[in-house]
Amino acid sequence: MDDLAVAERAKYERVWAECELYHKHSPGLRHAPEGYAWFTQNECETLIDFGCGDGRAMDWFRAQPDVKRAIGVDIAHRSEHIFRLPLWQTLPDAWHSDFGYSCDVLEHIPTDMVPKVIESMAAATRKAAWVQIALFEDTAGSMGDWGPLHLTVKPLPWWRFALARHFNVVWSTERRRRATFLLTAK
Repeated sequence: MDDLAVAERAKYERVWAECELYHKHSPGLRHAPEGYAWFTQNECETLIDFGCGDGRAMDWFRAQPDVKRAIGVDIAHRSEHIFRLPLWQTLPDAWHSDFGYSCDVLEHIPTDMVPKVIESMAAATRKAAWVQIALFEDTAGSMGDWGPLHLTVKPLPWWRFALARHFNVVWSTERRRRATFLLTAK
């Protein structure tokens, strides 16, 4: 694992241990039904949750009748169902899935690693993806001494361009300072 991955893993292990906000709120779980609608529309059977945190959204997807397999990848959180790996690393072929899901994750990636993360996500996604990205500075970073957590705060057009390099952008919108994208594989 590279030095950046070691530092980011240590930071997020601390955040999960010390930040109550991370345990109270799960944007991934809250938006899972939206993602699931896109999952079923694209006739997907398998899912990978990129940046799954504690796995609540992944568990929700697993309970849905059309989901044959759901796995999660996160740099820090420990669970028997979550693979600990930085998203900028190439994911093993065995993890590749029909559908990619990522909710409030990409803004946490260092800006210079965002292209590699999107490339890795696209390589592991066979059919379609649902992605939501926060477009604002984080509030949790000020609750501890771990520093800012949203490392790539960019407007919707910047993210659209970054995602369009590796996905077909079917639809995007901005609401409540978050960008949501419906994507298909190229």
